[in-house]
Amino acid sequence: MLRYGINAEVMPVRVVIMGDGVAGRTLCRLLKMRRLEAKLYGKKKDTKCGIRPCGFGISASCVSLVTKLGILPEEYVLRHDDYVVINSRRIGGNLYWIDKPKLLKVITADVQYDEPELDDYDLIIDATGIARAYSPPIPHSQDKIGITYQQRVIMNTDVTPKFDAIRGGYLWVIPLGEKEAHIGGGSVILSSDEIKRMVQELVHKLKPTQFVCSCSEPVRLSGPILPALHGKVITTGESAGLVVPFGAAGIRTALESAIILAHKIYKGDVSEYDKTLRRRFGWLSDLRVIVDELEKGRLSFLSMGTAYRALRYQGLRPTLPDLLHIRRTLIEVNR
Repeated sequence: MLRYGINAEVMPVRVVIMGDGVAGRTLCRLLKMRRLEAKLYGKKKDTKCGIRPCGFGISASCVSLVTKLGILPEEYVLRHDDYVVINSRRIGGNLYWIDKPKLLKVITADVQYDEPELDDYDLIIDATGIARAYSPPIPHSQDKIGITYQQRVIMNTDVTPKFDAIRGGYLWVIPLGEKEAHIGGGSVILSSDEIKRMVQELVHKLKPTQFVCSCSEPVRLSGPILPALHGKVITTGESAGLVVPFGAAGIRTALESAIILAHKIYKGDVSEYDKTLRRRFGWLSDLRVIVDELEKGRLSFLSMGTAYRALRYQGLRPTLPDLLHIRRTLIEVNR
């Protein structure tokens, strides 16, 4: 039997995963593939789709990671586009718009919704996202929270994927197939009422034929929150701050961090988990600096290299003129 050391003791691995988002479900699937004992617990969501608010967009690299879990794109992909429009400029990319509730179910549907007896487990994985329910609180100065609001609508014309910069964030139109879309917005500066008003104005301008639902929730844009190990509690995904601050993409980071953690648990040693997260995701801290810069209406040319990496990570393929357009737009709206 695989054995595992915790606090200098040796015992069989019993893992409980708290949080049934991408990170939690992926970790559960991988551990069970390795025949380790893992239980997954979640909380019922009050959104119409049954999951926490999300735009439902991923990159080609993200699709590749999901394929390595044994899940084919046709099981959850709604549409593929080779561009987005950012403030009226068409920018190349390799982007997939997905049915995220279906993706979560095909990763694993083996979720329990009661309360576990945590003392029965050797490792407690905090994958509760923005709640970070089982980990120490983050100092206020270290945390960075964005406010989001979106509506799901049906259009009478084909949907163009669009992003428009606003103060502290952006508005989005994300296709869900040909004539359905998420129309939303998020910001680290504007109030929830301001964001909601801007989204409603955009919805009114686009004239959808049907309103499906709406949702709103904060997102953590802090960059890596380390240490990720607290006794027998380990954070992963958004609980560990692993969301791209410059763009708010969190599905790929959730997948990658769950894969990293699953490997270390299987090998029987999580002591290097922090170091591995710092090596893989340390660049997200540089992106956090960019977000802080933009709050003051600044974005240096030196920062554009890191911004370029973030855009590529999220599936875009900007040229130098594209980057200059994005920089100029961001400075203008954040002054």
